[in-house]
Amino acid sequence: MDRHKFKAARLAQNMSQGALAKAVRLSPSEISRIECGYRDISPKEAQAIAAALGMMQPVIPAPVAVATVAVAASAATRPAPLSAIPAPSAPVAVLPVVAPPVIGSDLSDAVNFTELPDLGLLERGTLLPSAYREQLVAALARTTKILHTSRVRASVWREWRQFEKKIHALLHAG
Repeated sequence: MDRHKFKAARLAQNMSQGALAKAVRLSPSEISRIECGYRDISPKEAQAIAAALGMMQPVIPAPVAVATVAVAASAATRPAPLSAIPAPSAPVAVLPVVAPPVIGSDLSDAVNFTELPDLGLLERGTLLPSAYREQLVAALARTTKILHTSRVRASVWREWRQFEKKIHALLHAG
């Protein structure tokens, strides 16, 4: 189930986060973090919350049905043989091939954003102190942007939050 659906069902029942937390044996802050997307939810927790809210669980099809559908779908999308494709009557313009963006690195698609921080940026190496500080400040700016983007996965958000703490500690250390 979706965290948004949990929150909507809880609000529709005029149930507080504390009451829901008590029903599922979690703390109110954990319920809040789940609803805000700052914490991942396990399937067991999702079932407990859905049961406490009186929500129906989705029916999961049997593996055989899924395999049958997958075979039928692959047969329907199979390309036609080359002999069945008519030859073009006019010259065809060839478009340049554009590489697709690296999956998980586009922050505009925050739900699928999976890029993790580069811990190598925290190492000074042979950089001058001023250049190292500029590197840390630039990394902090990117980190802040990621942390303030809504719908970033909780596990990814936590990694960036730890990275931010390390940057702050290095900047304060001088």
